[in-house]
Formats: sequence, C-alpha cells, structure tokens
Amino acid sequence: MYWDSWIREIRGGTLAPVYVLGGPETYVARMVVEELENACGLSVPELNLGRYDLSETPIQQVALEARTPPFFGDRRLVIATGGEALSGRSKVPHDLTSWEEYVADPSPTAVVVLLLGDHKMDERKKWVRRVKETGRWWMCPSPKESELTAWVNKEVQRRGFRMGADAVNRLILMSGGHLALIAGELDKLSLYAPGQTISREDVDLLVVPFPEQDIFRWVDDVVRLDMDRALTGLDRLLKQKENPFKLLMLLARQFRLMYHALNEYKSGHVNTDLSAELGVRPYALKIALEQGRRYTLRQLSDVLQWLADADADIKTGRRTDRAALNDFVVTLPIRLKGGEWNAPKTSNPRAGSPSRPGSVKA
Repeated sequence: MYWDSWIREIRGGTLAPVYVLGGPETYVARMVVEELENACGLSVPELNLGRYDLSETPIQQVALEARTPPFFGDRRLVIATGGEALSGRSKVPHDLTSWEEYVADPSPTAVVVLLLGDHKMDERKKWVRRVKETGRWWMCPSPKESELTAWVNKEVQRRGFRMGADAVNRLILMSGGHLALIAGELDKLSLYAPGQTISREDVDLLVVPFPEQDIFRWVDDVVRLDMDRALTGLDRLLKQKENPFKLLMLLARQFRLMYHALNEYKSGHVNTDLSAELGVRPYALKIALEQGRRYTLRQLSDVLQWLADADADIKTGRRTDRAALNDFVVTLPIRLKGGEWNAPKTSNPRAGSPSRPGSVKA
C-alpha cells in the first residue's frame, strides 16, 4: 500500500516538523495522525496536544501554539482541520505571512498536522512550496485495485478470520471501496465468525446496506443475471422510494462501463488513464471487467441499445419508468439467450406492462 512507507518512516522516529495531508481517502489521513500521536510520546496529552478548526481559528494561532515549548514532554503536536480555509475563501482572518514564516523556520519541538480533506490546494502558493521543502506533503488518493484487495486481506488476517476472494470482492463493492466503511464492517465480521471463513452470503447477511451500496449490490445482481436477488432487490428499492428512472440510468452506466472495460481488455493493451477518463475508481473498473467477461461485446452493445429504447419509451410516454425498468430486468436473461420479446404498446402513459411471474407492478 502506498501509505506503508509513510508509516515506516514515522515508526522509525523520523518526524517532519509539518505534515499536510489531503485527498479523498480520509481514512489513510487518520491512520497517519494516529501514528504521529503515538510517535510524539504525549505523556500529558492535555498539555501538549492542540486541536484547531481553521474554519473558526486563524492559522497564526496554530503557529503560535507550535512555538510554545512542550510541558513535561519532548514534543508538542498541533492538529488543524479545515485546511481548505487557507485557499483564500474564508471569513476567518488567516495571516498567511505568519504561517509562511513558521513553515520556513518551524519549531524543533513541535509537529504540526494540517488536514485539507479532499480540497485541492493551489500548489503555487508560497507556503505550499515551503512545506514541500521542510515537511511532508502527503496526498491520500483512493487505493489502486491491487492495493485495496491486499489491504483487505491483510486486515482480515490481522483480525484472525478468513474470507474467500468472492466475499472480499462483495465487501469492497458494497462499501464503494471506502477504507473506513470496510474497516468497520471487518470488525463486525470478525465478531460474527472468529477464526472461521466468511462467505459472500455472510457478507450479504451482515454488511449494512447503506442506500448507495444497496443500489450497487442490486446492480451487481442484475448484471450477473442472479434474477432471484435482482427481483427481490428491485422490490426492496422501490419500496424505499428509489426513483425507477435513476435505477435504469445506473444500470446503463454500469453496462457502459463494462463495455469500455471489456473492449479495452480485448484490445490487448491497458489504458492506465481509463478510470480517470470514465470518472470512476480503479477498483470499480476492475469490477466492471469481471462483470463484463460474462458477456460478449455484441451482447453488451445490444443491452445498451435495449436500455436506450427503454429510455425513449419513458420519454415518449409509451411506458412508465417503473414498467420499463421492470420489463428490462425480467426479460434480460431471455433476450440475451436470443428470445423474442416486444414491449407492450399502450397509449396510456400510466399503463404498465402485462404482469409476469416475479414482476413488480407499475
């Protein structure tokens, strides 16, 4: 994992005077902060640990505390959240000159941590250049697919139980690849089956279906043609008042992603920028490729056309969004096998499709 070298550096006793942590993966930033708290040896935390929110406190106050000698200890640790306030759009009067002077000549007995969150700071700013010279500018991106899987397996082993590859993939999918969510669910799974093997079914049973992740799980069931789960999940989502048109568009997005991933794979070369071009996490692209291998490119092209037809039917009033969604899910396996099916013609936009076994009424 990309953060392993950071942790080794801190545990080895090499501490920089200033750390700036940012990027979308806040869980990694929290791990680094915890390591710094341990490394600073705060025997009296209430005296040598300062926490500030820069949306309320000016940065010069942070610099002032960092200049204060530690009490009954060797180091003072000062943590400031809300670093995006230093971008110049804050109501708090931040004295950046004072901050620049501190970064240029930091206290030898203090460690200052500035948390940016997912805000992208202008790296041309003078204080940013100073941090890169005298401290650590560590950005925390979403882990690559290989890093994410390796991290989950490592955390599973550390907690003393086992998970099959299918269960690991399911957990990552349901959590959206967010480390904090995965860590919380791993704690729960370790209590459920200490020393045993967790299956995909166990993950489905125990992992909390957050609204977004519940939808992702349902999309996965549809594209894998697991119709029992797909229809049960569809009924559940509609009862939760999820918008049928939104669900249809999410299916279209996933099938389109599968098409691009499979096409890239079959072309014999890997475009490392493809996930960025498509606006998805690298692991999401890996999942799309695994799903896409169940289809041919021609089948995926046909599915995208069927989804486009459903979209057109909704917009022209030929079918309701709920009927179009239900018909697509129910008939997908039939049409992929070459079966004939024609959408019902109706002049009443409120009319649904004829009822089918397991279908959801419009």
